[in-house]
Amino acid sequence: MLNFFISIVVFGVSTFLLAVSVRYGMAGAERIDHWLLLKYSRRFDGFNWYYRIPFAIGIIPEYFYAMVLGNANYFKTNWWALKTASFISVLLFVALLKSRGMVLSYYSLSFMGERGVLAFFTSGTFVWYLNFITLIYVGLAVLIVIESVKMGGMAGLLRAGYMGLMCLLMSNLTLAVLSVIVFVAVIYLIYKVIKFLFFPSNKRNQDDDDESAGEILQKGLSGFKSELYTWESERKSQPKRTEKKTIVRKPVITRKKSTVKRTTQKIDHENDIPRLYPDEK
Repeated sequence: MLNFFISIVVFGVSTFLLAVSVRYGMAGAERIDHWLLLKYSRRFDGFNWYYRIPFAIGIIPEYFYAMVLGNANYFKTNWWALKTASFISVLLFVALLKSRGMVLSYYSLSFMGERGVLAFFTSGTFVWYLNFITLIYVGLAVLIVIESVKMGGMAGLLRAGYMGLMCLLMSNLTLAVLSVIVFVAVIYLIYKVIKFLFFPSNKRNQDDDDESAGEILQKGLSGFKSELYTWESERKSQPKRTEKKTIVRKPVITRKKSTVKRTTQKIDHENDIPRLYPDEK
């Protein structure tokens, strides 16, 4: 029992540290982008992609991202890679629920055995599902490298490595939060069943206590929903792509002023005065 309690505490602290690392890490990513744009004077400032799950259900994951990143970082479009990595990790979480051991053996390459590389293609449907997840991660990594190189040339590879680390942190944070959601949902379901079967008289009082925590989340979600809709409408009204104008500095032509040289006239002697008839004496 003590080990279980310690593991829960360690898991909670690790999740909190992941969230803090992602939030302050995005502040560092913004500084890196600003440095690359200033140093290399590139017009390209990133893909700046934005997407979300349609309809009202898509507000819930966006509210999670806003709580993790903070409003200052959320309403920017430089973290599209982190959102993509988070969505891919949902597919990985489904695979972990099905067979955690197989996922670990897949990414540790211990499942290959004697078959070698052929094991990726001859090990069944579940391995093909993991191949699909891995392929999406590889595609995301390629897009990050392309974006970073277009922003800063070869120096952008440093940004690509940094953003790859941020995507890894966001993926782990998403897996941790999904694990917490599933665990809390199971505990809550068991609690509701036990309360309904054995404590029906205290139902109203307990429901009032339960709604207090839900009301806090509901208020925050409703406020974020209106703010998000306003931001999306403003984003749609703006032009799709605005390129930064580069200032072309023309060479300055300096014209030299013509200097008038003043020369002193030579005073001729009286004998050298030109005469009208030089032959006559």
